[in-house]
Amino acid sequence: MWEFAKRLFAFLGTKDESVLDIPYEVQGVSFRIKDMFKSKPNLATYNTLLKNDSIKAHIENLFSKNPLKFYLSVTLPQHIRILQKIRNTSVHQKQAHLQEALYLRSVMLGIGLNVGESGVFTSLIGAKNMLLKMT
Repeated sequence: MWEFAKRLFAFLGTKDESVLDIPYEVQGVSFRIKDMFKSKPNLATYNTLLKNDSIKAHIENLFSKNPLKFYLSVTLPQHIRILQKIRNTSVHQKQAHLQEALYLRSVMLGIGLNVGESGVFTSLIGAKNMLLKMT
């Protein structure tokens, strides 16, 4: 996700350099989007940045007729929330059981999902390829 986020924000930065100066905070430490190219933020940061009004406006304007808009607005935040829930539970409460590990694997790889649903990796690679075609 970090690699995709770097590509996305680099692309947005080529359209409007002020995007790179949008601030965010991780565990009490302040950063700007341009810092993301050197240090990897946590999963929650990506969701927070995608909700930023300026970033949402850029996504709306640049990807209005592109499937990337839906991916960035709905699918990616949804995938991040699923990963966060499993990760946070296993780190802060209890060790992950086999069922949770298998569920995480199926979400990541897209195994056993409903028709039309894709796994995190598949959709992330597809979004990255769409973004690369635009650059």
